[in-house]
Parts: sequence; structure tokens; C-alpha cells
Amino acid sequence: MPKAIYLSPERRPAPHGKYWGYDTYEQEVCTDIAGRAAALLAANGFLPILADPAMTIRQRAQWANKNKVDFYLPIHTNASTDGSKEGIATGCEMIAYQHPASIRANRCIYDEITKLYPSKRGLKNGNAYTENNLTEMVSAYIEIGFHDNRSDAAWILSSRQQIAEAITKGICAYYGQEYIQPEDKPLGGRSIGLGELVGLLRQQGIEAIRVN
Repeated sequence: MPKAIYLSPERRPAPHGKYWGYDTYEQEVCTDIAGRAAALLAANGFLPILADPAMTIRQRAQWANKNKVDFYLPIHTNASTDGSKEGIATGCEMIAYQHPASIRANRCIYDEITKLYPSKRGLKNGNAYTENNLTEMVSAYIEIGFHDNRSDAAWILSSRQQIAEAITKGICAYYGQEYIQPEDKPLGGRSIGLGELVGLLRQQGIEAIRVN
């Protein structure tokens, strides 16, 4: 059986999480990156599970536990202000549950992301976070960068495919397998909905699950 990877992008819609200098928001960006990562994970032999945006984070964690998911991946971007001014904080950080397996999983992804965009923020204690402390499997909680910082926002928006690849490479590293670069990328460098993504994957004979 392939390892089931549950992708849980930011669920709160606009106006939450506005990108500084852009008319775009955290939910749409994180959902796009999750979709790209799902395609790459499937191509690398994993079973990607895309969370329903209508689910609360508690419901997502409960569903993952009930269905015995192997790996739980919240995907977020960060902020150091309330959005009324530009933030000065920059860089990726991981919000890690303090268990050796989860710490290693977070480190694997962090190491790949920081090859793209250096950061000194590292791994933070994430035991208080619902999607860490309610989930019964390995979790890796990523804050890709700061959407209220102009430089981070620009990098995230222009690097979504590379970020998805880094996330997938990190998961491959955690499971001790070599990353395979797919010859055909079903997203074609554009944003698509989760339902369309699942359809594209199934057309290629790749099974993915969208949680409804």
C-alpha cells in the first residue's frame, strides 16, 4: 500500500492572509501549492489526500486519524503583523510536534525549502497546534514564508512549483526514497481547483482522494 499523505492547506478564505503588495490571499496560495505537491507526490508513489476546505482543522485531524493516514502536512504562510503594515520577519519555519519522527519529518522538508530560500528560523515547538497534537501520525507543519513581507510574498508567488517540489523531496527523504521528477506536470504552471486536480490525476491512472 502506498503511504497516504494528507495535505491540509490554510482553510480561512480572504480577507485572511493578504499578501503584501498583491491582491491574493493565503488560502488560495496554499491550496495551489498543496495541489501541485499532490500531483508530485502521486507521481512518486504516494497517495495524496486533499483536505476539504469546508472542514475545520479539528475535523481534518479526526478524519486523518479515523482513516489511518501515514503523514499529515499542514501548509501555511506566516505573518508578523495584523496586515496594516509590512512585516519585517522573513523566511520559512516549521512548527514541529516534539516527537523524534515528527522532528525528523519537519527537518527533511525544512532542509529542502531552505535550499530555495535561505532561512534561519528553523524548527519551533508546535505541541500546542491542533493539527499536531490531535493527529496520531507523523506531522510536518510548514510556514513557507511571511506573506506580509514584500520579498517573501514575491518569492512564494513566483516559486509555487519549486516549493511543491521541495515539499515532495522532503517527504521522499523522510521515507528514504529517491525523488522522481515527473516528465509531464499536470498543472502546467497554473492554479487549478482541487476537484480538477483529482480529475487530472485520474486521467493519468493516478488515484488521489479528495476528502468530502
